[in-house]
Amino acid sequence: MKISIVTPSFNQGAYLEATLRSLLAQNYPDLELIVIDGGSSDQSVEIIRRYASSISYWESEKDRGQSHALNKGFAHLHGEVWSWLNSDDLLEPGVLRRVADEFRQHPKAGVVYGDCLYVDEDGETVIEKFPGEPYSRLRHLAHRFIAQPSCFFRTSTVSPSCACAIAREIESVTGTVTARVDEARQANQSVCASFTVWQNSVRDFHPTR
Repeated sequence: MKISIVTPSFNQGAYLEATLRSLLAQNYPDLELIVIDGGSSDQSVEIIRRYASSISYWESEKDRGQSHALNKGFAHLHGEVWSWLNSDDLLEPGVLRRVADEFRQHPKAGVVYGDCLYVDEDGETVIEKFPGEPYSRLRHLAHRFIAQPSCFFRTSTVSPSCACAIAREIESVTGTVTARVDEARQANQSVCASFTVWQNSVRDFHPTR
């Protein structure tokens, strides 16, 4: 089962390598890794080139922000399962194999999600635990208990084109995101995109935790 992961990044050289290493250390045999860099001026491109032989596709050019970068990355997906992992996030060992096993065991599931930990910059010190819960749409509307980095979608059920359309809609509402936009606005757009993708994904099926 091919799993496609998109990693959007911009001037995240301090964290990007750890993100890539956490993905490659999964030793998952059918990983499609796509890295979309927004034209970083730090060491990001050097880091990407260092791992280029293990990356299915990468580019580094100016874009309009995270949603635009995700759109570009989604256009290169070929996996049966897809997700995105931001360039300051990590996957714990064995996650991709567990995700693939869950999708195989639950062929009608369109989404698999799990627990998540918020950690300090060292990648080890736990700041907050973010446990998943058995899914309830009403509960999720009131309390966001699903963390985006721990969420994976089955392509045949939740097409990346769905996420692309939502991201374009968010961009049209919030305005084009450029390097001049403050970090808070970019962060709000990211949260909005993640939550909106999830809410639109669960209209017709029950997720599996």
